[in-house]
Parts: sequence; C-alpha cells; structure tokens
Amino acid sequence: MGTPSGSHKLFELTKREEFSSHNCGGSSRSAFLLLAFIALAYPLRKSAGARSSVPDGDRTEGHAAACPYIQPLVFMPAGAAQAHRLLLRVSAYDARFERVGPFGGTVRSLLASCRDSRLIYLGTNDGQLFKSTDGGTSWRLLHPGLKRRQIVLDSIEEDPGNAGHLYVGGWDLRSDGGGLFESWDGGRSWSKVSLPEANVAVRAFAISKDHPRFMIAGTGAGVFVSSDGGKTWQQRGAQIKAFRQTESVAINPKDPSLLYVGTWHLGYRSKDFGET
Repeated sequence: MGTPSGSHKLFELTKREEFSSHNCGGSSRSAFLLLAFIALAYPLRKSAGARSSVPDGDRTEGHAAACPYIQPLVFMPAGAAQAHRLLLRVSAYDARFERVGPFGGTVRSLLASCRDSRLIYLGTNDGQLFKSTDGGTSWRLLHPGLKRRQIVLDSIEEDPGNAGHLYVGGWDLRSDGGGLFESWDGGRSWSKVSLPEANVAVRAFAISKDHPRFMIAGTGAGVFVSSDGGKTWQQRGAQIKAFRQTESVAINPKDPSLLYVGTWHLGYRSKDFGET
C-alpha cells in the first residue's frame, strides 16, 4: 500500500511484562488491546520544525483528523522478560488555529455571512456584539447594540436575502427570561421579536436558507415556528416536556418542513413542520 503525503510520525510504546509460554496468548492479547487503545488515544504532536508568526502563548494547535492513515500496527510478544512493543506510524494532516480576538469575555455565538465570506459577527456572554469585515483580523463593537448586558447571546442568524437583517437569541443570566431580537441595520440597533411567550429564554434559533420565511426557535417555554418571516409564531410539540430544555435547533435549507430539535435528553425530528 502506498504511503500518502503528509507529516509522518512514529510512536513507540513499550511495556515490559514477565510471562511464561502457557499464558503468552492471554497476556499478549490483553497487553495488545491496552497498548492499542493508549496509542490511538495519544495526542499527536506537531514536529518541532514548524513555526508560526503567532506567539507560543497565543497559539493552539490541532489536527484535522486524529488518524487519517495508520501504517502497519505491529505487536511483538518476543518471549519471557522481553518488552512488548507497539509501533504506530501515522500520517497527520495538520490544521493550525490561532486566536483572533476580540480579547476579553466569552464567545457564545458566531455567524459567518453567507453573502460575504469576510463578514463575521460574534456574540458574547454579556450581551455584546462584535463585527468583523476582514475575516476576523479586526473587530469593532456594535453601538448602541443590544443594550442588554445581562443577556447571554447563544445564537446569531442572518436573513439569507438581506445581509443587514440579523437575529440574535439569548437568555438572562439573572432570571429565566431572555428573548429573540432583530436588527435591520447590520446589528447597530435592535428590537424585540414578539414570541407567544413574552420574555422567554431563547437557547437556539434557525432560518431555512432557501426559504427564509420559515424559522424555528428553541426556548425555555418550548419550540416555536414561523412560516411568515417571524410575524406570527406557533408552538410545536407542546406535549413534549423535553422541549422546555432545548439547546439546539435546525431547519432543512431545501425543505423547511424538516425540523430538528436537540434537548438535554434526546434529539427529535419532524417531517411536517412540527405538527408531529
């Protein structure tokens, strides 16, 4: 088998174990399974030769795939009082991550515009919204913004037909409240969207990309949907108690009748816009 291109790393794990010929089979299998697990779980390290312009303290390194290619896995129970060796040769395709700011505060939500790849929005755990027009190199705080510093902004969505039309959903740190908010000027000013339950915590929100009139909101009072761009809302799955603990929602971009709801307990799917 040919070896794919990439940075190859060789890990050798050794474990010394005394065994006799009559228990070689059982001990060998146990050691093999243990060492195989450790080797596969062992984090890959980037070779010392690569360097980045980002200071060491401001760099996080990761891998696009933990083990995209494993070349031969060899176990050698050589005999009494000899070391068991597990050799693992891995080709790792590296992905590098670096901090881009804005510094200070917790990032709770991100939105990359579907209309402009360099336009990014960021929501924090203290009700603030930042905007970048250069792919995250620089950021500016949107002013006056939401003006609700106690709101944790868990979701940001963009109207696929209008880049300046945004929605954010959040929940109040000091109560069970929160809300869904709407901006028509790229996030500078906001108004509250009227949901059937007033002042309800909004944990998740989604818009159908090809049919933006169809929306779904996961709240502390359950799941609500709209088919007219947020003008009116209907509750769905009111009999499902878990919907009051919704953490994520999704709506099919091509077929808005397909809805998905993630709760603290299970995931749910509807094929008829939440009717069942």
